[in-house]
Amino acid sequence: MLVIDDDLGKSGARSEHREGFQRLVAEISLGHVGLVLGTEMSPLARSGRDWYQLLELSALGGALLADDA
Repeated sequence: MLVIDDDLGKSGARSEHREGFQRLVAEISLGHVGLVLGTEMSPLARSGRDWYQLLELSALGGALLADDA
């Protein structure tokens, strides 16, 4: 299990300055991720473009997204 919490306290408006989000997208793109567990997915969804990119890459790579809400 890998925990990515690099982006805590950073704005979710743009992914360019969010190393954790970029790492998550890279790991999903490489097929290294089967399941993304989040305690709250809304920070990922603050930018619609980033959210839909994550959804599309997850679908293509076979990764599931899960939220505890």
